[in-house]
Amino acid sequence: MGLMSTSALEERIRRVMSDLREETAIPGQYASPSPVDQRMAHTCTPALSAGVIDNFEVAWASGFGTLAAAADPATANTPFQSGSISKPVFALAVIKLAETCRPRKRQCVPWCGRWARSLRHVASA
Repeated sequence: MGLMSTSALEERIRRVMSDLREETAIPGQYASPSPVDQRMAHTCTPALSAGVIDNFEVAWASGFGTLAAAADPATANTPFQSGSISKPVFALAVIKLAETCRPRKRQCVPWCGRWARSLRHVASA
C-alpha cells in the first residue's frame, strides 16, 4: 500500500485537527468535536505536537502553542515530557505483542502470557 495522496493527507490532517473529542462520564460517549486550539484552551494546554501516521510512517507532524510565555512556538520536534503516559502505552504494546504470540513463539518467550495478564491491570489504570 503506497502513501496517501496529498489531498487525502490534507483531509486526514483537517479531520484529526478539527475533530478532537472529550470523553464523557458515560463510557463510550464523547462530547462534541472541537478543533485543536479550542481543546488546548479548554484543558489549559500551552503546547503540543501531533502527527498523522500513514502506512507505519509519519506522514505529517506539527507543533501548536508555546511551552512558555515569549518562548518559541512548539514544533513537531519540540521535546515534551511523556512520563505520565509512557507506562500505559508500553504496557499496551506488550499486551498486543503477547496476544499475537503463537504457541511456538511462546516457547521462545515464556513470559509472554504471564506478563500480558499482569500488565492488563497497569494498562487499565
